[in-house]
Amino acid sequence: MAPLVSGVPHAAALIGPGSEVLAFDTARSADHDWGPRVLVFVAAGRVAEVEERVVAGLPERFRGFPTVFGYHGQVRPGVTVTELGRWLVERLGFDPRSGVGLLDWLSSPWQSLAEVTGGEVFHDGLAEPGLEAVRQALRWYPADVWRYVLACQWRRIAQEEPFPGRCGEVGDELGSAVVGGAAGAGGDAAGAAAAPALSPPYAKWLGSALARLPGSAELGESLGGGAGGAVVARA
Repeated sequence: MAPLVSGVPHAAALIGPGSEVLAFDTARSADHDWGPRVLVFVAAGRVAEVEERVVAGLPERFRGFPTVFGYHGQVRPGVTVTELGRWLVERLGFDPRSGVGLLDWLSSPWQSLAEVTGGEVFHDGLAEPGLEAVRQALRWYPADVWRYVLACQWRRIAQEEPFPGRCGEVGDELGSAVVGGAAGAGGDAAGAAAAPALSPPYAKWLGSALARLPGSAELGESLGGGAGGAVVARA
């Protein structure tokens, strides 16, 4: 990509949606929406120019993989050229370069924060505040917001915590496992445990994310054993 953006201030990164962004990709990931990708951020007035360069100069294949492929229901080049502010608003609903307010924090899903702060930045040549400054600003909640988020997560757990035992009282072991497992209090406990260290991704990657954290073995064993109420007790 470097020759195609020569002389144009830009940032290049692999961030946003996609299992490879958070290093959760597997062989199955490659059967849909997968190929060599990069986002190139340039000033709004130069997007069309750089897009033309990409269309004219992008090779058909890169390391054996096609550079044009199906992604999120569209067939398009794996190189996306856009303006940083526009992309941030599409992902988050606001542009952090203008500041991150209370409502911005409270309205941003964990997955969206993970998509912006995860992944790799290969080059950040934009005028300040650039891409890295944005990612740094979003890596952690302000203290009062974090306490609120944590309280909400534990409130969710409190609402579900009695039910595995209630199911067990009537011999409903299946119900106990479902309510106390990933679909209920267990999933909330996993989210609460993962949240202090990262923005937890959505459900299919939550266990993988949790396993990367130090001190998560005991909670993982409880979840894996289907120990309904014990999941909450140990979280």
